Amino acid sequence: MSFEPMLNAGGWPLVVLIAVALAGALAWSGYWLLRADADPGSRWTWGRRAALAMVTVLILSGPSVPVTETRPMSNIEIYLVVDRTGSMAAEDWAGGPDNGGGTRLDGVRQDLTAIRDAFPAARFSIIALDSAAARELPLTSDFDAVTSWINSLQQEPTTKSSGSSLERALPQLTQDLKSSSENTPEAARIVYILSDGEATDDGVGASEAKAAGVSWSQLSAVVDGGSVLGYGTPEGAHMREFEVGQTTAPDDEPKYITEPGTSQPAVSVPDTKELQTVASDMGLPYFQRTGGSDDVPTKDFTDVNVQEVFSDGRERSNRYTYFTWPLGLAAAVLLIWELAALVRADRAAAHVTRPAAATGPSGDAAGASGGSARGAAGAAGAVGAPGGSARGTAGAAGAVGAPGGDGSMPIPVAAVPGGAVPGAVPGGAVPGAVVPGGIVPGGAVPGGVVPGGAVPGGAVPGSAVPGYGGSRGVPGSGAPMGGMR
Repeated sequence: MSFEPMLNAGGWPLVVLIAVALAGALAWSGYWLLRADADPGSRWTWGRRAALAMVTVLILSGPSVPVTETRPMSNIEIYLVVDRTGSMAAEDWAGGPDNGGGTRLDGVRQDLTAIRDAFPAARFSIIALDSAAARELPLTSDFDAVTSWINSLQQEPTTKSSGSSLERALPQLTQDLKSSSENTPEAARIVYILSDGEATDDGVGASEAKAAGVSWSQLSAVVDGGSVLGYGTPEGAHMREFEVGQTTAPDDEPKYITEPGTSQPAVSVPDTKELQTVASDMGLPYFQRTGGSDDVPTKDFTDVNVQEVFSDGRERSNRYTYFTWPLGLAAAVLLIWELAALVRADRAAAHVTRPAAATGPSGDAAGASGGSARGAAGAAGAVGAPGGSARGTAGAAGAVGAPGGDGSMPIPVAAVPGGAVPGAVPGGAVPGAVVPGGIVPGGAVPGGVVPGGAVPGGAVPGSAVPGYGGSRGVPGSGAPMGGMR
């Protein structure tokens, strides 16, 4: 098991930055959710978010296993020189597009595919030839890499074309073959040159090859087989312009490469003489390819006279198998859990913030007619009776005020039994029962008598009960309370 960051653009620094950001967010969340007075469920919330953050960091870290496979290794090395200059876009393959055919490059792709399939265990190297020559694929047994290169083969952009010739590939090919002969002398080196042979660089490539001291004939000593494949008909054909990313509508007139100094479409004619000379110098056979019925079967140039030797070898690639799907599944479960918790929290918040029932002008409940009463749950709701015993039972209407005395909590209304507070507050004192949580608002109860009607909303009007004294007062009113004097 190893870790290869999935964020190739940033690598480990970006993974660390994301981890630090998530840790900071968790610390801030923990300050509120892990307090001693926090709701017990908040600890589950923080733990869930911590698990989601850790899984995210693990996924970005890329837990993986390097791909190692055992496959038969062939001693054959295939060297491909592929011409992709503008002339290879000439439309004379299998009759051209108007007759169900295509361009010379279409024929090159078909033949490259046949060569690839003929040597499935071989190693391939590709040199691409246009205005310059470059090795675009070093020796590799990666079958998929070879296939990808073949499928993506396109002609050189027209605006970047500055002329070329087959000799431009000679220095690079010479270097690769000589290196192989020195490092792996037991290998069988097979060379395929795929081109129309047309030179458009005014002999520059040939001069450079001569100056470097390389020639096609020098390669015959290190080449064990292969072929030179020439493309195009003797009549030649026009070449369409090409730019990277260009698109054309089906009904658009094609634009063709024109002759310098004129507006007439240029005609590309293959240089078969040059191709035959190259084949002869290297000791290889030459095959002309047009896509017609006269073409030789591909097996004629893929069936080389070399002994293919296989050996078992272990090959380690740079690719990795990532184990992200189990972590992704865990992250998905945690995320769904988090979303469900947020939905529940939103619904609870909406319930709590609903408007309270309407209140009377004084802030007390409107009484029985309003459908609710303000006061503490379980308040007696009646002033003490003679002998110091409290009248009223828990839940009776008329409790004075809400908890704390501010009347902030709506209490369901219950009627005062009998509809009235009977009689007068006799003689001496308000006995020891406390009017829970309430404040006796306003002025005095005249004469110490509560009028015989209903007490509206459970509130006792007045501020003090006159004529009585005692050691304890009615909370919030100044009225003395205690035993009878």
